[in-house]
Amino acid sequence: ADDWTWNDVWYAFLLGGMSGTVVGLLCYYLMSVRMRPGREIMTAIKREQFYVAYQPVVDTQALRVTGLEVLLRWRHP
Repeated sequence: ADDWTWNDVWYAFLLGGMSGTVVGLLCYYLMSVRMRPGREIMTAIKREQFYVAYQPVVDTQALRVTGLEVLLRWRHP
């Protein structure tokens, strides 16, 4: 195990560097995804992508509308 060749050291170096890069990129991606919703919401407000929808609340026993829910919907790709 102590007889590492130059190729072994070089491969270990490359694999270590590549795995570090992959982990770094993954962390960057996860952080950008976590930060993105706030920016997306601000953009949606500016582009007027939110709209109000009304949904009736129905009493299934009496079969009649007993109230109304106001929902905020978001039209976005």
